[in-house]
Amino acid sequence: MKKALWVLAVAVAGLGAYAANVLATPSVGQSTTTLGKALAAEPVDLSGHAKQPGGGWRARLHTHGISDFYVIDNKFEVGGTSGWHSHPGPHVERKARSASASRHAARRSRPRTRSQA
Repeated sequence: MKKALWVLAVAVAGLGAYAANVLATPSVGQSTTTLGKALAAEPVDLSGHAKQPGGGWRARLHTHGISDFYVIDNKFEVGGTSGWHSHPGPHVERKARSASASRHAARRSRPRTRSQA
């Protein structure tokens, strides 16, 4: 009986790992560079806030046990996507708009006119 439960548990875990890979979709037009990474062997307790015109933000991060921290730089081509995916823990990001993406967006939003010769 114990062996059957063990085999069932391993099968369920394997199916879960397989399903997680199947449900993720590939990225398109994305390049990723790891700028830094660190391992915290002790719990981490961080908090921060910023006041900005029209509002602000406040954040708190508290970990238990060993944690990995990564700082990455994702670059996307116009129309690129990171695909559907998940993270095993908290994920904090800051989005910046590139000059080329801004020019592309401005080009698309400008009305088209015909020149008269």
